[in-house]
Amino acid sequence: MNLNMNQVRSLLKGIKEEATTASLTGALEGGHAVMAQVFNRCRQALVDAGDGGVTALFPEFSDKAAVDEIGVAAALLLRYVAAPAEEVGPAAEEARPPAEGTGPGRA
Repeated sequence: MNLNMNQVRSLLKGIKEEATTASLTGALEGGHAVMAQVFNRCRQALVDAGDGGVTALFPEFSDKAAVDEIGVAAALLLRYVAAPAEEVGPAAEEARPPAEGTGPGRA
């Protein structure tokens, strides 16, 4: 399987978004099997690329896995493979240097 990292990230983001929609609306009934299969293929592409941490941290899913489980795993795997410039959230915010003229002791 020859997926590049951008394709893997895009697919994981899509799984996460579709799982969120399915969870909130009840739509996409039966879509869990496709989500599980695509998640597993993305996971395997990372393993094939030599990332052994993926097998230690992220399970493979059966076609009967719940959409919520697949969505959470996709979101976490997406964060795991995110390029440093793409990281968001409190940890990434703390790691950024303060803007000029801001920071402790400055108003």
